[in-house]
Amino acid sequence: MSHNTKPRSSSFSVKDDDSLKFMQSAKKLFTSPTTTPAYAARTKKSLSQRDAFEDNVVEDACRSFENYLIHLIVEEGKMDDLMDIEELLFCWKNLKSPVFIELVSRFYGELCRDLFSSE
Repeated sequence: MSHNTKPRSSSFSVKDDDSLKFMQSAKKLFTSPTTTPAYAARTKKSLSQRDAFEDNVVEDACRSFENYLIHLIVEEGKMDDLMDIEELLFCWKNLKSPVFIELVSRFYGELCRDLFSSE
């Protein structure tokens, strides 16, 4: 049995007058694993000064990536991307194993640093 998947298409779009409201609510929703207060508090306790600097670079890069995603969604007015991000955040929220949480956090941080760091 062959399974054909069609790309999702959404008839919903974000209008210009709604963009500011959408961006404000999106910033609350799209918080990366490495910029959550619990993650930051846990990692900063055990970091040396050099590691703290690298952590700040990663955190800044992740914020840049999050802002880029929000802008991309708002500019294009497509909800398909938003649905994908919501699915990703749902999976992150339901991740229970500390080993996997650390692995995903480290991968996400490295990805953000490599793609969006000013360094």
